Amino acid sequence: MGLYETTRKNIRIQMIEKDMKQEELARRIGKSPQYLSDMMTGRKKINLAVLVSIADVLGVSLDSLCP
Repeated sequence: MGLYETTRKNIRIQMIEKDMKQEELARRIGKSPQYLSDMMTGRKKINLAVLVSIADVLGVSLDSLCP
């Protein structure tokens, strides 16, 4: 599994653990639900600034999302 796939998987795990829907995460990071959906399905690459925002909203370190 590559870095992008692992990162997306780790984001999903954190979302499940925090009972957070994709729409809520998108709103809280200031992106559209479609943008986040495209990122989570691999249609868009993961942007570092967005990844930092996701980690902040989920209350985890960057290391826990992209080891």
